[in-house]
Amino acid sequence: MVCCGNCGAPALPDSAFCRGCGTALSLVPPVLDPVATFVGPNYATYQRKWEACDRRSSTYSWNWPAFLFGLFWMAYRKMYMNAGILLGIACLESVATYLFHLADAAANAMNLALAVVIGLQGNHWYRKHVTKRIADITPTVPVDRLQGTLAAAGGTNAGAAIIAFVLLVAVIAALYVAGGLPTGETIST
Repeated sequence: MVCCGNCGAPALPDSAFCRGCGTALSLVPPVLDPVATFVGPNYATYQRKWEACDRRSSTYSWNWPAFLFGLFWMAYRKMYMNAGILLGIACLESVATYLFHLADAAANAMNLALAVVIGLQGNHWYRKHVTKRIADITPTVPVDRLQGTLAAAGGTNAGAAIIAFVLLVAVIAALYVAGGLPTGETIST
């Protein structure tokens, strides 16, 4: 997406003037929107969701991939710290289930509640991630290399989602071997 070189507002494709500051777009060289460059091909989808949140003054908006694939979605979107925190929460939940002999229904309810929170807050967390990464990168990179640097730092990483899956399987296996996961027997209370 092309933006006004004066104020940074998104420029409509056939517009002669900036809708943000009114400057004639022919007088200032256009720049690429750093958020669009960072997010990549799904920018329009995220931008719509972020704008809807702004209109409602809310941080809640639904994200199906975040709800269904929380850990993997975070890793795919390069939100590595968030993915690590979620993996830690999953480990703690598994250990708590074992230590406190929680029924499967209680563990499933905790997992569902966590998935709903991720589904509702995922877009907000992603926006914060994008904003912070752009703010961290922009002052450290020369203008002529900024677009390429933002594109490389942002976007997606399918390999990270695969690594997150492997880590999750390794954690589950380690808990199973250590006796932290039930082997199919029922716990009577």
